[in-house]
Order: sequence, then C-alpha cells, then structure tokens
Amino acid sequence: MLNAKRRSWLILCAIVLVIGIFFRCYNIDKKVYWHDEVYTSIRVSGYNGQEIVENIFRGKIIQPQDLLKYQKITSEKTWKDTFNKLLEHPEHPPLFYLLSRGWQEIFGSSVLSSRSLSVVISFLVFPAIFWLCWELFNSANVGLIAMVLVAVSPVHVLYAQEAREYSLWTVVILVCSASFIKAIKSKKKLWYFFYSLSLILNFYISLLSILVAFSQTVYLFLLSQFRITKLLVNGLLFQLLAVIVFSPWLLVIYQNYSILQSKTSWTNISKPLIQLIVSWSLHLSSIAIDFHPLINLLILPITATVVLIFTIISIVFLYSHTQSRVYLFIICSIMIPALGLIIPDLIQGGQKSVITRYFIPSILGIQMSIAYWLGKNKFFLNKLRLENFILLIMVGIISCSISAQENTWWNKTVGYHNPQIAKIINLYDKPLVISSNQDINVGNIISLSYLLEDKVRLLLTTSDKIPLVKQDGFSEVLIWNISEDSLIKFQEKNNCSVSVVEGEYYPRLWLVDFSTSNLETK
Repeated sequence: MLNAKRRSWLILCAIVLVIGIFFRCYNIDKKVYWHDEVYTSIRVSGYNGQEIVENIFRGKIIQPQDLLKYQKITSEKTWKDTFNKLLEHPEHPPLFYLLSRGWQEIFGSSVLSSRSLSVVISFLVFPAIFWLCWELFNSANVGLIAMVLVAVSPVHVLYAQEAREYSLWTVVILVCSASFIKAIKSKKKLWYFFYSLSLILNFYISLLSILVAFSQTVYLFLLSQFRITKLLVNGLLFQLLAVIVFSPWLLVIYQNYSILQSKTSWTNISKPLIQLIVSWSLHLSSIAIDFHPLINLLILPITATVVLIFTIISIVFLYSHTQSRVYLFIICSIMIPALGLIIPDLIQGGQKSVITRYFIPSILGIQMSIAYWLGKNKFFLNKLRLENFILLIMVGIISCSISAQENTWWNKTVGYHNPQIAKIINLYDKPLVISSNQDINVGNIISLSYLLEDKVRLLLTTSDKIPLVKQDGFSEVLIWNISEDSLIKFQEKNNCSVSVVEGEYYPRLWLVDFSTSNLETK
C-alpha cells in the first residue's frame, strides 16, 4: 500500500515539476521587456545610456527600430566594450552580463534569446534546492517537496522569465548554502574550497550577497557559541578568501563610488510605513499566491497572513524537531537578509525593502522551512499536512496560470503600463510621439519601442530642449512622459493645447491640438 502511495507521490511531484518548467517557458517573449531588462541588453551590447542620449535624443524624427539597435550585439561593439560599460555600473557585478553576452553571441539578441538564458538557469534551482535539503535534513522527501514548492512558486517563475541576474543568483545561493553545510559536516578542505568558490560567484552576481555571507557568519558564531573553534576559523578563512578574490570588483566600486551612489540613490527615497508594510506583504504572498494585481490589492492582507502563518508554524516545528545546526541555519537564512533590508529603511529611511527580488535568500529559507514541516515523517499519513501541500500546489498553479496570460505584471515596476500605452498609440494612423530623456525615460522609451508598430515615429529630445513641430505628415502628435514645466513650454512655443488621452495608465500620454505650426522640426 505504501509503495503504491509512494509511486503516486513521485508521479505527482514529476507532474508539478513539468508544470513549473512549462510556466517558465510559456510566453517569455510576449511580456513587456521592461526598463531593467532594456539596460541588461544595453550593457551586454556594449553601450550605455549616455551614448543613446547623444545619438538619438537630438530632436530628429526616428523610427522605433532606430532605438532597438542598441539592444543587439553587433560587430561595432566587442567584448571589451561590454566589459568597459559594466565597469561604469559597479552596482551590478559583471558575471551574469558576461554570461548573457556569450549566450547572445550564440543564440542572438531577441527578447526570446535574452530571457531564455535566465529560464535555462532557473531549471538548476530544482537539483540545487534538493541538494541543500538533503544536506540539512537528510531527507529526499523534504527535498522533493521543496522542489515542487519552488516549481510553482509565482515569485520564482516571474524572475525566471526576466533577462536579469536573479535566477542565477537563486541557483548560486542554494549551491553556496549546500556546500557550506557540506563543508561543516564533512570538515574537508575540498568542500570549504567549493564553498568559497560558490561565495565568490555570489559576490560577482549581486552585491546583496553580502547579506547571504553575513547570515552564514552569524550562523558560524551561533554554532560555535561565540567561542574560537576550528569550525569558526575555517569558515571565516574561506569567507576571507572569497572576499580577496572579489577584491578587484571592490576596487571598481571604490574608484566609482560616486557613480554607485548616483545609480542607487533611488533606494534612499523614503516611503510611508504603510507602503513598506504593503510591499512586505507582497513579498510573503507571492511565495505561494499571486493573482491579478487588482485582486492582490484586495486580498493581500489575507494571503500574506496565510503565508505568514504557514511560515511561523513551520519554523516552530523546525525548532522542535531538528538539531540546532539545522534550525539555526534556516532562521539565519530567513531573518538576517530580510532584517538587513528592512531595518535601514525603518531607521534611516529608504525603499530597499520594497523590492521583492532582494528578498530571494529569505524566500528560499521560508520555502525550505515549510517543505520540512510538510515532509517530515509520516507525510502520507498526516491528512492535514497533505491537504496543505495540495493547497499550496493548487494556488501556485492558479497564480502562475493567471500571470502567464498577461503581457505585464507587478514586477515590471517601470513600464508596467507600456503595453496599454503602446496599444493606444498604435490605434492612430500615423502618429508622432514626442518624449525626452528626463528621469529614467531612456530605458522606458526603448521598452515602449518594442511594442510600437512601424508606422509610429518618435521625436526625442533632451529635457532642456523644447521642439518646434508641425502636424503635417502625421495623423496625430502625442507627447509622452515629459515634465510639467516642459509641457507648458511646449504649448507656449508651438501655440497649441494638449489634453490627456483617456485611460488608467502611467506615465501620461497627451494629445496635441495645434492652432498654428511650422513645417519642420528645429
């Protein structure tokens, strides 16, 4: 009887894993290629934003395709150009972008190709989390449950489909953690070297890996009961080795620290406490439940509370049923990266903690804790845990099914409404769209260009220049995402009025009504 149940269980796990793989692959070229992904392609192709402004934002009428050339690898820009541009962005270590360059050299620079690297890497999450669960719990059952939970976890599926470093970071965090636990258990230098290597990779993927390393350091001190032990010394020495190998990029950060501060200054803008709490709730909810954003707003307190209850129950269960070396690792993995983001925002002000992807280390810890609670002992005979497991699978599949059909989602923070804006623009016969390089609009206008039809023309200027235009040759003239001051000056210079094009979207799109105009753009 048990063997039959075991076979059914394995078949169920296999089916859910296949569904998870399907969701990662489905429609990856249909979703909006948003601002951050645009900048992945810009850097991989060997350009930077300033080059695009100098070459394109010159007050000349262009086609959307003229912008998209900066999204493709060409013979004009070499590997050296790519690396040099990465040096100008010390906030993003280079490993993923160099891998992406190599990938696109082979498979091309389409949206499908750019995102497929992240998709393929995301498949490695399954064996990686199984290995970590095996090292922690010595249980294949817990490992399988963790794999299944991750497979249909909405947040993991979302970031698996982005041309960004976060699926790679997820895999390497798991490998680093597994090798760390293996090294502690075996006490063999080979595993400590492997741990150090994986920690180096972590550092070269994301600067937030310092939180992962710090959580492991705290774990070593707790396990050693704050005494100088061989375990503590070995762990710290191999962490130091990782830092030494990472020191070339630390030098890049030091030499370009003002650039790093400028590029990350947006994270220092304070948010109201209620907005922070809503964001933290989304982080929790999206682990298992993520319906349409409009529905999320209504049910977020409930869904976040449900996941929080699951988390608390699982941690208490973990504490009661495992040795300190196990529950301390999970608790450190959850709490320290999360508090490292939340506490500075509460004390100093900022919004680092509103970004869900920054919480990936904590999310993985929560999922492993829940997997242990669900899979520990007599799993098939415990009706409550079996029902909760099926419930988590079902809401995960429903969530992924909903987001899979959409062309945008909440993680596309800049450019969320671009599909709707492009749809409006494309309705006109031959529109001219005017915009500028204000704020972060360079990446956003390129994102929009992916969605515009060939009949659309663009007139892009720098924010300090107001163009003189005429409607001749165009069915409509539209203005998109310029400052209020520039909008007023445009109306004065062109002797025209503007009206907002109706719709619930942002940034605003304005329709120009001319009274007089001149033939050419100046």
